[in-house]
Amino acid sequence: GKFEETDARRKGLLQGPLLAPDGSQLLQSDGNPVNFTDAVSLESATQSDGVRDIKYQISKGDKWERSNDYVLIRYAEVTLMKAEALIRLGRAGQAQPLVAAVRQRAGVTTPETIDIDFLYDELLREFLFEEHRRTDQIRFGKFGVPGWEMNVTDKTREIYPIPTSAMQTNNKLIQNPAY
Repeated sequence: GKFEETDARRKGLLQGPLLAPDGSQLLQSDGNPVNFTDAVSLESATQSDGVRDIKYQISKGDKWERSNDYVLIRYAEVTLMKAEALIRLGRAGQAQPLVAAVRQRAGVTTPETIDIDFLYDELLREFLFEEHRRTDQIRFGKFGVPGWEMNVTDKTREIYPIPTSAMQTNNKLIQNPAY
């Protein structure tokens, strides 16, 4: 839904039928074909529900972890941080070329006029599977917004609880609200 058809970043998503190297259809444990879909049900998910992350190369023998380094920060993040600051300062015209540079690498054009909502969606596209979304949602005031199969999330959940072990070792700590 959020990606244009020509967006090169779509290649980081494994979606559709999963085929073996010989071209045969792979099967789920229940015998049905593996066909990764963007539909996911929290109550009745199958092995095919949900697209898979293939943003980084999968090596033979990978099971739960990949051999790539964990990404801490990328140049695109710095560029989009600056763009966000400019938009929030009311200077979206100066932010547009920065966003366009990131999108050009992905093979998509950028509207002449962008706003904070456009940037919010761009952050999703650029940093998919890089563990940015929760922080972005909080910063943009959208963390508690219902969506997918989620109801409204209470604002107190924007911060995590202080772990019990930390509370037990320091009696000066006060637990965060609602925990």
